[in-house]
Order: sequence, then structure tokens, then C-alpha cells
Amino acid sequence: MADQAIGIGTGTRERHGRQWLRVFVVGLLLWVASVVVTFATDNTNLVPTVILLGSFLVPVTFVVYAFERHADEVVTAQRIFAAFLYGGVLGVLGASVLEAAFLEQPVVGTYLGVGLIEEAVKLAALWLLARRLPRYTMRDGIVLGAAVGFGFAALESAGYAFNALFTTDGLSLQNLVETEVLRGLLTPLGHGLWTAILGGVLFRTAAEAGRLRLSWPLVGWYLVVAGLHALWDASRPIAVWLTLLLTATQVQWALIQMGRMPQPTQAQVHTFATLNMAVLVVDETDEVFANLYSAGVSLKNAAPGLPGRRVALALGAVSTLLAVLVGDLARYENFLFLLGALFVPLFGVLAADWYVLARRRYDVAAMYRPDGPYRGVRWPAVAVWLLGFLVYNWINPGTVTAWVSLVEWLLAGVVHLPFPLSARFPWLGASIPSFVVAFLAMLAVGRRGPGNPKGVPR
Repeated sequence: MADQAIGIGTGTRERHGRQWLRVFVVGLLLWVASVVVTFATDNTNLVPTVILLGSFLVPVTFVVYAFERHADEVVTAQRIFAAFLYGGVLGVLGASVLEAAFLEQPVVGTYLGVGLIEEAVKLAALWLLARRLPRYTMRDGIVLGAAVGFGFAALESAGYAFNALFTTDGLSLQNLVETEVLRGLLTPLGHGLWTAILGGVLFRTAAEAGRLRLSWPLVGWYLVVAGLHALWDASRPIAVWLTLLLTATQVQWALIQMGRMPQPTQAQVHTFATLNMAVLVVDETDEVFANLYSAGVSLKNAAPGLPGRRVALALGAVSTLLAVLVGDLARYENFLFLLGALFVPLFGVLAADWYVLARRRYDVAAMYRPDGPYRGVRWPAVAVWLLGFLVYNWINPGTVTAWVSLVEWLLAGVVHLPFPLSARFPWLGASIPSFVVAFLAMLAVGRRGPGNPKGVPR
């Protein structure tokens, strides 16, 4: 009944739907509207709405995605929802009780203790909810584990947002909004991912034994996940401690012993930033592995003759070398802004291709045929993407000196265009124009024709 009530029963669910995207977009618009109205009216009655919408937006989007993509006769919609709600609540309550009992005084091991406790209670909640399933597969464990993790993350984010509201100067809606945006962006890389890993290991062991049981692989991955959790929480304090240990002067140590905060030197600021980045790099090894794997698979799809393992190793080496060459994190931040300019026109290309040219349908089987319509690299689409990227940088070239000089030489020196365009039109943003240019250009190069029914650029 519950499946039918929400329109995604296992028998009639539309697997190609995009309800999760609609939920995310509509929820994001409602959250933005709530924030704007709260800022404009100073109505504190709207604060709970802002907190709930912002904290649950990303987690609920995942749950709807899991409904559409992974619900079946075993991992039903009810079980996914129960894992999200009951697992999240049980996890938060269990973590609160255990942390209050065993972590009364903040010490060096507090972060590790938090990681061990929170990952243990989420695993226990998942175990409790999955005791009598008729079958166990790794995929089911990943889905239900992620649901438990996202439920925990939603409730925890709501608590952090509530605490951020209160400052010594009174209520701060800005702090609340900044906290929700940051935690919303990081949510897919935190609790949901960690519990999904444990769920996959737990269910794989259960698939071999026929029942849920404790195993050495599960214990090992539990310790790994708890360690990643601890590193995530402790990255800043660890960097501060290492910086003081390596560079603090006798005067600074004396001030610390007196309970006063010493003024850091410029060298210590750089050391702290480097160490903080190093700790985060260690913590993000699981995401780095996924990125390298994804990039390697994409290159191998484009050039099947490439050796997959060597490509992944080469990508890892090049990425590591580029990271080592970055000595100033402020410059690295500017590079990230420049990199972000690539994604706006890319979305324009993909939107035109999917919604208009392909009419929201790809022939998946044809993608894997060497003689299919999707073979090779779609160079016209790549050219359109780069055109949108140039439009973005024509309007807002960023702050990377070498890149700004190159774009200025190309657009102002060669093409004789006003540069940057935002200097002439200060109100003009770069995102919407670059998206529109990429969208329209993709429609132009990918027009349908008798010999091109899929609208694939040749």
C-alpha cells in the first residue's frame, strides 16, 4: 500500500523517471525562497522551515533516487524509507547517549571516539533493520546503508544549523545559511558514503553465510571508516597541533601555557594550510580512488585500446604532481574557480543533447557497439563546450594571472573584442550567457536529419 500511495511500487515504478531531480530543484527553490523571505521580513517563525528544508534537501533527494533506481521486492520503498527515518533517528540518539557517557572531557582521542561511536551506532541501526531480509546482496547493503547514513546526516545537519543560529551578537541567519550550504555540499561525501561502505561489506558477508554476522572484513572496514570520520572532524585541530609542534617559538609556547592565543607568523599560516590540506587529502582517499577510476573508464571508453590500469596510474601520478606544484592555497582556490567555469557550459551541452536532441532517451545498447551512432569522440560537442567556456571567461576571466593574460591576448588582441565584458556591463554574470550559448550551439551542430535520427553530431 505504501508503495502504491507514493506512486513508485515495485511493479509499476518508472525506472527512467527523474523525480529525484524534480524533488531537488523544487526543494532548493523553496529553501531559497524561505531564506529570502526570512531575511526580508525578520520573521523568526520561518527559521525552522529554513533549517528543515536545508538539512533534509540532499538526503531526501537520495532517498527518492533510491526509490526510483533500486527499489525491488526485497529493498522496497518502505525499507528504504525506514532505513532513512528509523536508522537516522536511532543513530543520532545512540550516538548522543554514548558520546555523553564516554566522551565527557574533550581530549586528543575525542575525534576518534566520535568516529568509532557514530559509525558503530549507524551500523547497529542498519543491522537491526535488515535482520530478516529474504536475501542479501552488496548492492542492497550499499543502498540501505546509504539511506541510514543520509538520515543520520539530515538530523545532524539540522542540529548544527540550529546551533549556528545563536551567536554572542544574537541570532545570525547568515551563519545558519552558510552552515547548511556547506553541510549540504559535503553530505554525499560523509555519513551516507561511510555507512554505504559498511552496508556493502555487511551484506556481502551475509550473502556468503546466509545471515548477518560479524566478520573480520567488516571489522577492518569499520575501523577504516571510523578513521576517515575522525580525520574529517579533526583535520583542522591536527593541522594546528602539527604547525605548533614544528614551528612554534618559546614565546608562543609560553603564551599558550598562559591560556592566550599567540599571533601566528606568515610562515606558520602557510605551514598550517599545507598540513590541513595534507590531512584532508588522506581523508579523501576514497573519493580520489573513485575519481581516478571514473576518469580511467572514460578515457578507455573513448580509446578502448588504452591499458586501463596504466591509465589510472598515470592519471594518479599527473594529479599528484600538479598538486605538489601548488604552493599557495589561495592560487589553488582561484584555479578551482577557473575549473568551475568548465561545468556551466558543459551543463548547457548536456541539457540540449538530452532534453531536445535525444528527447530524453539514449540507446544504451548502441553505446557499446563499435559501429553504433555514439562511436568515437563527439568533437563538435567538445567544440561547443569550449565555446561556452570561452564565453564565460570573456565575461569573467577570473584571477589566475597567466590564464587572464592568455584569454586577453586571444579575445582582445586577436579578435579585438572588449575585454573583460563585465567591465563594460558590470551587471552581466557569466553563468547564464555561457549556458545559453552552449545550449543553442549544441542544438545547431546536433540538428536531426535523415541520416542522423539521434541528433548525434558527426
